Amino acid sequence: MDTLAHGLWGGAFFGRDPTLKRPYLWAFTLGMMPDLLSFGPYFVTRSPVILQHWIHHEHMGRPDPSTIPAYVYHAYNVTHSLVVWAALFGTVW
Repeated sequence: MDTLAHGLWGGAFFGRDPTLKRPYLWAFTLGMMPDLLSFGPYFVTRSPVILQHWIHHEHMGRPDPSTIPAYVYHAYNVTHSLVVWAALFGTVW
């Protein structure tokens, strides 16, 4: 849900630039990028296991943090860095 909130806030605040062809879509996508780049690859590679768990347990919830590898948290810290954000923002700008 946090990823979706990032996208919605990004779209709401920065999605009104008339010079872009699809400003809201760009702002929405860029707002979600920090989470998608850190947790996305891990969950995509684990999706068969996650789907099997959902089928057998009939509920979705937060995963146990101890089951997520340390590299995912390291990627999260890097993608949420103000320095990385500033460099990407400057490149896009």
